[in-house]
Amino acid sequence: MKLSDKKYGSPRISGEVLDCSMPMTFDQYSNCGFYCLYCFSSFQRDIRGKKGGTKLQKIWNTKVEYEKLMELLYECTEKADKIGAHLCGFASTDNYYWRDKKYRSPGFAIGKAQLVKKGKAKSIPGYSAREDYQLTAENLLRHGTVLVNGWIKPKAGHFEAGGIGTKNERFEKMTRESKMLMRNYPGLYRYNNVKKDYLKDCEIMLRFNRLKQVKDWRVKMFNEGKV
Repeated sequence: MKLSDKKYGSPRISGEVLDCSMPMTFDQYSNCGFYCLYCFSSFQRDIRGKKGGTKLQKIWNTKVEYEKLMELLYECTEKADKIGAHLCGFASTDNYYWRDKKYRSPGFAIGKAQLVKKGKAKSIPGYSAREDYQLTAENLLRHGTVLVNGWIKPKAGHFEAGGIGTKNERFEKMTRESKMLMRNYPGLYRYNNVKKDYLKDCEIMLRFNRLKQVKDWRVKMFNEGKV
């Protein structure tokens, strides 16, 4: 479902229906005129507009020329060097609700586009459908972090024909390699079986969003001799 198809009426049933005696939520800012940048109601008014989105959508979807892109990528490398990251990824979604923060670390570096600095982390043979997950895991293990720039979104197709095949053709390989990642990097990923059009245990996702979690995981991996 596209974000523009969702309806956030007021009042509406909230996600706390199982824990709350009155699971209702009210949008108290739907008629506010200040139009604050990070206001959820303002976002909704933009998206539900007749033109399918206005100011914010246009800002986040701005195309950049080659020279500007190189400038932005160089900025990413400087930021990565400051925090000791050897891998930098970019936004994995067009949804700007999840791209409000420019830099975050740690994060998952999707394989659509990556900046890679030579270091201890290596690509391991045997991963063709999950190579970005493997490289992310190796960098978190060897270097302690991965940088993600949420303000840059590579324009690329997903599960296109060619290479290792379409989505349905990749399912078996994705499932096998997901199990390999769970075995080789225990505790780093978890299965994500929310997507109904995927095979069970085919999709995985990163468990951590804080550096302290990664640090504790690395200590455990080193102590168990998995490095």
